[in-house]
Amino acid sequence: MRFLGALIGVSFGAALFAVAFRAGLAWWYRAAFSGDNVVSVMASLPWWLRLLLPTAGGFAAGVIARWRKAARQGVSNVMEAVVLGRLALSLKTTASRVASSGVAIASGMSIGREGPLIEFGGSLGAAVGRRLAIPLNGTRVLVAAGTAAGFTAAYNTPFAAVLFVFETIIGIATPAALLPTMGATVLAATVTRALVGAGPIYGQRAFAVHPFTDLWWLLILGLLSAVVATGFKRFLAQAEELVERGVSVQPWRATAGGFVVGAHAKLCSG
Repeated sequence: MRFLGALIGVSFGAALFAVAFRAGLAWWYRAAFSGDNVVSVMASLPWWLRLLLPTAGGFAAGVIARWRKAARQGVSNVMEAVVLGRLALSLKTTASRVASSGVAIASGMSIGREGPLIEFGGSLGAAVGRRLAIPLNGTRVLVAAGTAAGFTAAYNTPFAAVLFVFETIIGIATPAALLPTMGATVLAATVTRALVGAGPIYGQRAFAVHPFTDLWWLLILGLLSAVVATGFKRFLAQAEELVERGVSVQPWRATAGGFVVGAHAKLCSG
C-alpha cells in the first residue's frame, strides 16, 4: 500500500512539474516575443537578436551551472539508479539543472526539454523512495515510473514513454517494472490531457504506403538513417572532446555553445 501511494505521488508530481515547465516556456515566448514556440520566435527576430539571444542565454545557463555546488548529474545517472541501484539522485542538483536548461531553452538554444523533465521524474522517485523507506528494488521502480511520467507529460505520448523507459533507461522488459511504469504513464497522461489537452505536442500525422515497392524505399531509408546517425554520434563525441579540452570552464563553455547556435540560425535564415 505504501508503494502504491508513492507511485501515485511520483506520477502526479512528475506530470504536474512537466506541465508547469511547458506552460512557463509558452508564457515566456508569448510575453517576451509574442510567439507560440521557439521556432516561430527565432524566425521572427532580426539577425542580430538571433545571434545575441542564444549567446546571452548560454552565458546565463553557464553561470547557473558554475554556481552549482552538488556533484554532476544527468539522465545517465537516472539509468544507473534503475539498472544498478545507485540512487544518489539529488533534487537540489536537479533543480539547478532544470533552471539552467530552462534558461537555455527559453533563449533558443538547441536542447530538448525532455532531459530535465526525465531527470526530475527520476529524482522525485528516488527522493520519495528514500523518504518512505521503500526497499531498493521498489525505489528503482519508482525512479523508472517517474521517468516515464515525466516523458509522458513532456510530449503527451504515453506509449512512447513506456518504450523509451524499457529500451533506454532499463534496457530490458522486466515484469516487476512493467505494470508500475504503465500505471505511471496513464496517470501522467490523464493529468496532462486534463490540463493541456489531448494529442501529442507536435501534432498527429497520417502515413500510408500504397504500392508495395515503397517498402523497399523505406528499407533503404532505414539503412541510410542508421549510417548517418552513427556518423553523427561519432562527430558529436569528437566535438565534445574538443570542447572539453578547449573551453571547459563555465560560463564560457555554454556561452560558446549559444554563439554557435545563434550563428547557425543566422546563416540558415540568410
